[in-house]
Amino acid sequence: MKVLLIQPPYPFSEFPKPSSALIFLATSLRQGGVEVEILDLLSTRYSVQKIEQRLARFQPDIIGATSVTLNFPVAKKTLQHCKALLPQATVIMGGPHATFTAEETLQSFPELDIIVRGEGEETLRELALALEEEWSLEKVKGLTFRRDGMILQTEDRPFIQNLDLLPLPDRTLFPISRYLAMRVPASILSSRGCPMDCSFCLGYRMTGRQGRFRNPLRVVDEIASAHRLGFEEICIDDDLFTRNRQHVSAICDEICRRGLKLKMYIFARVDTVDPPLLRKLKEAGCAMICFGLESGNQKILDRANKRTTVQEARQAVALAKEAGISSLGSFILGLPGETRETMEETISFARSLDIPHGFHLLSPFPGTRIRERAAEYGIKILTDDWSLYDADHAVTETPDLSAAEVESFARTFFQN
Repeated sequence: MKVLLIQPPYPFSEFPKPSSALIFLATSLRQGGVEVEILDLLSTRYSVQKIEQRLARFQPDIIGATSVTLNFPVAKKTLQHCKALLPQATVIMGGPHATFTAEETLQSFPELDIIVRGEGEETLRELALALEEEWSLEKVKGLTFRRDGMILQTEDRPFIQNLDLLPLPDRTLFPISRYLAMRVPASILSSRGCPMDCSFCLGYRMTGRQGRFRNPLRVVDEIASAHRLGFEEICIDDDLFTRNRQHVSAICDEICRRGLKLKMYIFARVDTVDPPLLRKLKEAGCAMICFGLESGNQKILDRANKRTTVQEARQAVALAKEAGISSLGSFILGLPGETRETMEETISFARSLDIPHGFHLLSPFPGTRIRERAAEYGIKILTDDWSLYDADHAVTETPDLSAAEVESFARTFFQN
């Protein structure tokens, strides 16, 4: 059984790096005795010729791609081309967009055979075995697929409780030299799960609320392995790395014990950091924390169910500065209740922090509460053209703010 996994491209402004999801999937398949390759269309110019050459050489039985809403259109186009070239292959898709639009995606995408929903390591391995042995797909949890003109869905697969059962990811499945040349950090996953339920985010639905933590020693084994390959920077990809102080401290202590010298970037909430934890992170090489600040208006934060305050945001940034760690502030324009005045307030707040910051325009991705309950939030969704869901186009509006006004405001800010 041969499996080709594809990393579709997305805008370089979105911080290109090898997909940790694909690396885990591919390594898990290899552990199960499957011959697997990754076709990376992100670090090189996208071309049909690259796809054709790989298919001709490798002749995979299964072709799969992962995607978020941002790059779903190009992932779809890529798989359509693959099916046309190799019609006997089984074409599959995974990732959050396909997970939460499974039936709709299969109905509008006849070249697609199967969707893998949610966490894919165990599902994909069982699927490969079922296809090879010609077993019924109905026995594989976490699938949506087409049969005899009908769309069938198996029961959801439970989350993997013991992440240490997953093999250490093999980064050499990607063209590492390209990413090293671009000085891209290695993506490291230390845990899965997010306890929060922000209305604009689907993280907790993909990975659950309960924290599932890898053994800190295995996490640092992975960091050391990436370091040996030449990576000088790492990015902890956890939705909320700082949710468990003991876990963070153990990883930082082990990095220091082994004398690993590298830069670390993490994602954190402003209500999960304090001076002792920040000092520990700094000792382990943490150079930047990305804080999801979202808005400078408290009512907007509350309505988005962010559960943080503007004052907590200001304090967290100040504490990070004192610890010698840079902060990156991430904001969203166009949240429920947004007006011209609240956007001005957010811009003013962002500038007052005196840190690098960036703005996304609200994209109500499939799977988010803000999309499923748009009317309750006073949000009007203007289009389902997924190519516009890049957080640079306004695809929603509020009663007090049109899409054109949001885009104009953002354009003026970025020009300045």
